[in-house]
Amino acid sequence: MCTEGLMTKRPELLDVGGIKVEIGPPVSTDGGLVVVARQVRRSAWFKGLVVSLRTAIAGFEAQRFGFVGEEKLSRTLLALICGFAMGYRSGKEIADVIEADKLWRKVLGSRVTQIDLSRLVCVLAEGGVDPLRVALLTSASEGIPALHLDGDSSLLELHGKQEGGAFNGHYKEFGYHAGWILEASGRLAALWLNEGNAHTAQGQAEKLDWMLSRGVRIGSYRGDAGMPSAGLMSGLEGMGPPMRCGCGATHGWTRLHRRSAQSFPRLVVPWPSASSSTP
Repeated sequence: MCTEGLMTKRPELLDVGGIKVEIGPPVSTDGGLVVVARQVRRSAWFKGLVVSLRTAIAGFEAQRFGFVGEEKLSRTLLALICGFAMGYRSGKEIADVIEADKLWRKVLGSRVTQIDLSRLVCVLAEGGVDPLRVALLTSASEGIPALHLDGDSSLLELHGKQEGGAFNGHYKEFGYHAGWILEASGRLAALWLNEGNAHTAQGQAEKLDWMLSRGVRIGSYRGDAGMPSAGLMSGLEGMGPPMRCGCGATHGWTRLHRRSAQSFPRLVVPWPSASSSTP
């Protein structure tokens, strides 16, 4: 167990009805870390991600910072993923908890410094975006024969001028308009950033096209009005079973309904209510 030898004070043993109960200081403030790290390490998507990243990093002309080596890359990547999973928001916060908490160092095998975490983020930004997208989709589809997806978006507020940031009239805030696609199991299948004033449906069709190109089976999809395209609907139609497309009651609804009924007989497009999208 990862908790062995981590108590800093001698625990107190009590006999409660013949059961020995050990009371001592907490091993860690992040009790779920062991479970999270074990699940990540064992997953097919993490193993595949490490292989893909090593291949990408090996082709870098810029600094590699030693991440072409499997041990350093796996340990630092695991620290980054677990840190975000446990609610930490930056490399500094993750590095601080690793330094302060023995359980983290036990799980990871050694310390992971802030500079290594920051360097890995730079490496991922340079050549790791595509492997990360594939890993995210692989994670969402693991053990699921056909995905049931829901696309949506929200604004990520920004302070100060940053490239791609813009004022969004719906949210009445300045920021990026982030899009994502969730699987019915609650797993995230895709995530991307649009400019702040982009339409809520922007990027959804492209991500679904990409999923289809990778051989992923999509059982159903609930998206925003303005998302469908002829090419996308043809791909979904080719999946075989009836598809269901939910859209809000907008000016584009009649056109979508007429086109789908004529061209895609297995695509079920129900009429929406005036107030909400049809699931």
